Amino acid sequence: MPLRDRATPKLVTQTINILKREIPNFHMDGSSWTNNLSWVQGYENVLTPMTQLSAQFQISGFLKKPEI
Repeated sequence: MPLRDRATPKLVTQTINILKREIPNFHMDGSSWTNNLSWVQGYENVLTPMTQLSAQFQISGFLKKPEI
């Protein structure tokens, strides 16, 4: 079974918590090319609607892969 099929929200949360516990400076809100910028702080008004829209697509099944 591919990892994407096993990666439940609960498992992802548990994994992030383990990483935070084992690596004190671990975080998920920095950008990939620098450590001093954040994708989260100051962007809540953008990220929250994007997250909600993404969830609606997931629920609707709109993003399902076409069957071949």
